Formats: sequence, structure tokens, C-alpha cells
Amino acid sequence: MTDFLTSIEQLGLSTWIREGGDIYGYALILFMHTIGLGLVAGVTFMLNLRLLGYTTMPLKPLTKLYPVIWYGFYLNLLTGVLLIMADANTKLNNWDFWVKMVLIAIGLVIQTRIQKKMLAEPGDAVPAGIQGLAWLSLFCWFGTILAGRLLAYVGPVAGLA
Repeated sequence: MTDFLTSIEQLGLSTWIREGGDIYGYALILFMHTIGLGLVAGVTFMLNLRLLGYTTMPLKPLTKLYPVIWYGFYLNLLTGVLLIMADANTKLNNWDFWVKMVLIAIGLVIQTRIQKKMLAEPGDAVPAGIQGLAWLSLFCWFGTILAGRLLAYVGPVAGLA
């Protein structure tokens, strides 16, 4: 497995991302990853806080923001793959990375269930039994942000081996 990950790190694209030294490499990809996370987590937080009753915004118009969440997710998927390619051995052997991936998967499943319930509810009423899902979603996305930030500090760290 290490040989496979090393071969990914040695691809021309991976080397350019990691060592390119210009703004269009690692820095831009990381910036775009952060923008994607802001779209996913920010809009999700807003929707969930509304479902929990912390704001009084009308609920139905907020359902129009789901495409923003999905655009942010696909942006993160693309930029995340590029970031992993640059440092595959370190990232894919770090337990914290896998915690982040599990939290993302659970968060997406929960948010999809919330989306279906919101779209099925007539009018502006909060769907019954959705508060527990909203709390779980908040936990997953907060945990994803925390795990992603900790990648630079826990487990194997690039350049320290």
C-alpha cells in the first residue's frame, strides 16, 4: 500500500501541488477547500439552527440553499482529492483523517435526511422529530472542522518523519 501511495505522491500533478511554489498550487487549492467548507458547514449550521428554533427566519425559503451545500461539497471533494494526492502517505495513514471522513459521511447522510423532511413538509412548519437530526448534524460538521484542522498536528505529520 505504501508503494501505491508513494506512486500517487510522485505524479507530476502531485509534485506540482506540493512543490510548485506559486500561488496556483497548494495555497490556492487549500483556499478553495476552505471556501467549500464554509459553504457546506456555514449553510448547514444556519439551517440547523433554524430547525432548532434559534432563529425565526421562514423555513421554506431556506430549502433553496441546498444546492449551495452540494456545490460546496463537490468543491471540497475535488480540492480534497488534490490535497491528498500531494501527501498521500501521511494523510491516509493518519487516524485523524479517517475520523474526518467518517464525520463527513455521517453528516451528509443526516443532512440528506433533513433535506428530504424539509421538502416534504407543507408550509413553513418544522418537521416533527427533526431536532435530534439537527443536533447530530451540527456535531458532525463541527467535528469535521476540528478534525480537519488537527490534521496538521496529530498522527503522522509531513516533513517530520
